[in-house]
Amino acid sequence: MAALGDSVSAGFNACGWYVSCTSRSWSAGDNAEVRSHYVRLAERGPSLRGHNRNFAVPGATSADLMGQVDKAIAEKAEYVTILLGAQDACVPTEAAMTPVALFRRRVEAAMGRLRAELPGGAGVRGEHPRPAQAVAGGQGQRDREDVLGAGAHLPGDAGQPDLDQAGRCAAAGPGA
Repeated sequence: MAALGDSVSAGFNACGWYVSCTSRSWSAGDNAEVRSHYVRLAERGPSLRGHNRNFAVPGATSADLMGQVDKAIAEKAEYVTILLGAQDACVPTEAAMTPVALFRRRVEAAMGRLRAELPGGAGVRGEHPRPAQAVAGGQGQRDREDVLGAGAHLPGDAGQPDLDQAGRCAAAGPGA
């Protein structure tokens, strides 16, 4: 299996500050406490053990996705997760956001390539960030800045944003 995406899939800050901790990745991590996709799949099919690859990179955008796809294809992954989009959407200004159409083209091209080139029956699961949910239940502006970074601009993040218009994200698949 392969994990693709940005810092969330890389397990960034899961073991300490400013470091990726792939063992605690929600996708391909092997830490039993996390109950990642990998851990749960390996329980059902022990032959998967040791075949978890994490190609996610903190700071990755949709422009980086095809390079990660190339790595998953080279590894002949039979199950791929993608969580990507925060760096496309959570930027200082709305003008700096990746346009929806461009994000969608990049993700659709990557998904199409995975489906076409991975072994028959390979599973692909895509996710997009939900900024409003990430800060839900926070204690005001300070917590929002801790999660998103000071000055992050998320139109409509008082509630669940319209991901096409406000969040500038496009779903690669159904939400978790």
